[in-house]
Amino acid sequence: IGKKVQITGTLSAYFTVPGLRTPTSMAFVGESPVDPDPEPEPENPSLKTIEEVRNTVLDTQVATVGIVTAVFGGSNDTVYIQDDTAGIVLYGPNLGLETGDKVEARGNLVEYASLLEIALTKDDVKVLEKTTIPAPQVVKASELQENKEGMLLSLEGVTIVSVSSANYTAEDSEGIRFIIRTTNPNLLTVGKTYDSVTGALGAYNNVYQLLPRGAGDVIENTNKVLPVIANPPEGFVNSGTEVTLATATEGATIYFTVNGETP
Repeated sequence: IGKKVQITGTLSAYFTVPGLRTPTSMAFVGESPVDPDPEPEPENPSLKTIEEVRNTVLDTQVATVGIVTAVFGGSNDTVYIQDDTAGIVLYGPNLGLETGDKVEARGNLVEYASLLEIALTKDDVKVLEKTTIPAPQVVKASELQENKEGMLLSLEGVTIVSVSSANYTAEDSEGIRFIIRTTNPNLLTVGKTYDSVTGALGAYNNVYQLLPRGAGDVIENTNKVLPVIANPPEGFVNSGTEVTLATATEGATIYFTVNGETP
């Protein structure tokens, strides 16, 4: 009260009395006019744990930090990350991520065919550091539920019952059946029992699927030395890139050369 106000609009008569109808702007004299339709501020969500993100309403901008446990390529990259609370999928084109990357990710929370994902672009992901991939959590087939989706899991005493396309029906040591999905026809054999099978837990149309990352995730006999896995995988790498060699066999010693000779 008591301040001068500047009002902008069209002067017109109302019952012969002149006045301003539908003002376009109003401001106190000496201050900047108020934009009647200000642009919304860009969303910059605060960081949350993955479990908190999973409990967020769909079509919401979210942000979280996690370690990459699995990367599956295609028309877009499907990247599994997890923290100490839960796991989730990052989905977008050419994300350029590797297992062991600790990342900060920002994007839109969506659901595709019952799989919860953060839809984003490469610019929405920042690699914070290279670190150790979390050990898979050993579970039973009865535990393949929503709270395990997106996490790296391992099941023991797995028998392959049948296969249809890339979907393998498997049975754990308790006789409970579940689905393992892999496009590598040489990874699993129907009728064979494996000491353990590891993979990221995905979902498609409300059916949970264990997704092995490669041969190192399928262990037929724990009494044999298991394959050595390189990270980054075989192929060309930039000079100075750190390469890690590992095997799931405890106590094994890995020998290698860099000149092509036998160790």
